[in-house]
Amino acid sequence: MPLMGPATSRPDAVAVQARIFEALQEVALAAGGVLDPGALARLATGRARDRVGGWSATLVWFDVENSVQVLADNHPSVFPSVDLEPGRGMTGQVLLTGEIQVVDDYAAWEHAFDWAVAGGIRSMVGIPLKVQDRRLGCLLVRSAEIGYFKPELVEVLVLLASVVAPAIQAASLSTEREQQARLFKALHELAVAASGLLEPRALARVAVERCRELPPGDGTVLLHFHRHPGPLGPPPEPPTPVAPPPPARRRA
Repeated sequence: MPLMGPATSRPDAVAVQARIFEALQEVALAAGGVLDPGALARLATGRARDRVGGWSATLVWFDVENSVQVLADNHPSVFPSVDLEPGRGMTGQVLLTGEIQVVDDYAAWEHAFDWAVAGGIRSMVGIPLKVQDRRLGCLLVRSAEIGYFKPELVEVLVLLASVVAPAIQAASLSTEREQQARLFKALHELAVAASGLLEPRALARVAVERCRELPPGDGTVLLHFHRHPGPLGPPPEPPTPVAPPPPARRRA
């Protein structure tokens, strides 16, 4: 029995493996220089879709409270991604079980969303993204054909997920460290700038300027709560200094 199978099948198998390793190498190389989780996720979903010939792919990240965040999605139409029923859909099942989910007939699946069926999804696979058995997210790939995801295609996605998960985790940690560094720098600058300031409005202006430099926002407002009931308003104007009366002249 030939070790490599029939000669007619070998070129196709070799070509498929070459494309797989090419995708893995590309993601691994990108992970070494890209520290943006979103950019890595977009690269991963594009390669996942193209390497298995799927319709579209989505990469979802789980936060500490097990809520989900879509880092990348290349589906031609927009599907709901917030306030979804827990345990429903592919993301819900991967989050609940932590296992690979392969659905050959999505329309008949008990956890399917009606809007996904109406959108043309016929089969789907969900691959958990893990690092040291910790669930960090999932990679979803869709197809418009029933029973599309054969074991060999699932294996390709599992290999890709094994490279993607630690890369995005490292990028996310790097982003968090940068945000913390900016926060501590802003707090330090605020403390330095505010030292010696006793006038409330001047101190408020310094605080607003420093807060505006923190993570994304269009502006910063500081409101003052009056001691007595009533509407909110800006900090009160400082009292107008009163010049002391001139000293009395003594008579000679």
